[in-house]
Amino acid sequence: MLGEIRRSEGIFVKPMTTALSILLVSILVIGMIYLFQTGSKRGEKIGKELAYATGYEVGYEEGFDDAPGTGIEETPFDENNGNLVGNINANIGAFAVRSEDEIFFLHKGIICQMDPYTEKIQILAKEENANNLNYYKGWLYYCTDKGLMRIDPKSLKNEIVSDSKTGLLYIIDGVFYLDDISESGYLYRLDSVTGAYKQLNGIVDFHCFNVSKNRIYYSDANQNYTLYSCNLDGSYNRAINSNSCEWYSIYGDKIYAYSAVYKDVEQKVLSNSTSFFIRMDLDGAGIERLSNLPAYYINVTDAGIFYVAGENKSLEWLSHDGRFRYRILPENVGPFNIVGRWIFYQNLEDDGNLWRVRINGKGNEKVTL
Repeated sequence: MLGEIRRSEGIFVKPMTTALSILLVSILVIGMIYLFQTGSKRGEKIGKELAYATGYEVGYEEGFDDAPGTGIEETPFDENNGNLVGNINANIGAFAVRSEDEIFFLHKGIICQMDPYTEKIQILAKEENANNLNYYKGWLYYCTDKGLMRIDPKSLKNEIVSDSKTGLLYIIDGVFYLDDISESGYLYRLDSVTGAYKQLNGIVDFHCFNVSKNRIYYSDANQNYTLYSCNLDGSYNRAINSNSCEWYSIYGDKIYAYSAVYKDVEQKVLSNSTSFFIRMDLDGAGIERLSNLPAYYINVTDAGIFYVAGENKSLEWLSHDGRFRYRILPENVGPFNIVGRWIFYQNLEDDGNLWRVRINGKGNEKVTL
């Protein structure tokens, strides 16, 4: 009887031992596969990061002329602002602006409307010395020697907003600011209903004026374009960047600027080793280098960073993180304005006449009426 029991136990022990062995081997195999895949993915990630860092460093300044540019998004309409501040600052007055559906531009004293899709142009008004377009709540604002004017693009009704002052109008977050560049040079806040002005401070030289978080930002031409920030009343005025920041743009909580150092300030001979296109916090901290190339007329929007670069004056686009760049036009670009999927610019090769191009570089042609 005892022998039968032992033989019976042996019958069950062998299958159990075999099953445990198979299970153990399976666990080991699965573990090895998991470790291999994890290590492989980690190695691939590290390899890609190293390859990107090396390739980016070598290829960045060579440009990306073969990029299609089709991924650049249009700059959206912002109902709270009259125009992109970068559009106004580029040429001491914007010459193009967009509404919800249309594009408006100035051409030799003529205010025009253009359908962004059909490109059909309609003349709205002829106003000698008209400049600095803004669009706000259905009205197209512009400045003349006579004062601040506005026109309804639909009814063509024309009104004088104020005939006491003129200059550069900025509509930022629904607030009207007027930089009286023609006379006193002071900055005023304008009541768009009554036409009344209130002087904000005693500062008289705002270059690349901007307002963010209830503080004014500007570069001072009398101090080699040092970048400053102050309260709206002019108090707590302090330097943000002591290098020459003639061109900069604010986007979100960041300042994008070309921070230049000159070997010869009078002749504007750059020190290329210490001059950079940078991004920094609103207080000047956290500086990041984006490029070594000189950058002019910097205009940062939701669609990315637009600027004129280098000695050839090429029009370029840069992603917000600085990783991707696309050359829209190769050379001879002066001040430009961004309106949706179009860019209007002064062609330096054509005596500064107005041209237009899509943001992907296509459809480049002279503006004619």
